[in-house]
Amino acid sequence: MSESKNRLLYILKYLWEYTDEEHQVTTNQLIDILQQEYGISVHRSTLAKDLSELQDFGIDVVTVHSTQCKYFIGNRTFELPELKLLIDAVESSKFITAKKSDELIKKIHSLASKGEVSKLKRNNYVTGRIKPDNEQIYYIVDTINDAINQEK
Repeated sequence: MSESKNRLLYILKYLWEYTDEEHQVTTNQLIDILQQEYGISVHRSTLAKDLSELQDFGIDVVTVHSTQCKYFIGNRTFELPELKLLIDAVESSKFITAKKSDELIKKIHSLASKGEVSKLKRNNYVTGRIKPDNEQIYYIVDTINDAINQEK
């Protein structure tokens, strides 16, 4: 893959993982990150074109115009309250093992920026909730649901 295609992917990866409305990144910071993390040199005008290309592709890269432009991912697939609801559902589920619950919650965390993950910490402690030990129950329930959907 050419450096320009890699650069575009690295920019998107960084913005997706680290930025949100409260955690914005400046043009200079993005230039430094590309150089330090990936060994890619980029000029300010090229970076602006790359960000515009991401926007044209449909990625909600928000630009905050000030003395130094700042950028962040605006609209994500799930909003924080929705992610919190999903975490609550996973934690309180009777048929998901504790291990699988932890795995699913980590996956849910990946849908938010790293700066927002701390906001996803839930303080719901369900006492006496019995969690199964059988890891297969997660897949068994899915198989049963598929059978019902296929009217079998």
